[in-house]
Amino acid sequence: MDTLYVDSMFSHMFSPLVAASEINNDPVLHLILFVPSDSHRPLLIHDESSGLPSDSPAFIIPQWGGIVLFNPGFIQSPRSGAEIFSLFRTQLLTLLGVPPLPPNVKISSDPDGATEPLSSWQIDALLRRRIRENTEGSIQALTSIVKLVDELKNMPVGMDVKGEVLQGIEELEK
Repeated sequence: MDTLYVDSMFSHMFSPLVAASEINNDPVLHLILFVPSDSHRPLLIHDESSGLPSDSPAFIIPQWGGIVLFNPGFIQSPRSGAEIFSLFRTQLLTLLGVPPLPPNVKISSDPDGATEPLSSWQIDALLRRRIRENTEGSIQALTSIVKLVDELKNMPVGMDVKGEVLQGIEELEK
């Protein structure tokens, strides 16, 4: 049984993948199904703090993507394409910042058994989070502009800039 420590893995296994993805500015999320060779099965993820194998065959690399280990015939490995894609779905939602549903909330389905990809609660929570992040970013930007103008007394500031800053402040106060 091979051991895989996520931190040590970066140095030799996934660093080339991460480096290659940073060559351009297009944001890309990677979802990788890793199938170890027969001689390395089962390949397990271990928690470095406890040293124990993880119950999950998957992990996330923040702002990069997710990896699912597939060890055919091993009990902790996904057994079907549906299980693999369920793990990828969970990883994708986590990477996008979609909050999980509370344990007591279930997504309803239509008569055919199909469910919506996201509940209205998740969409609302995601929108509120993005609004908060954008508001905080706007406050930082406006504060930086005011601070810069205050520090550089000789810097000319056009009336259009002043008007846009004031309009931004008014919008944030609403």
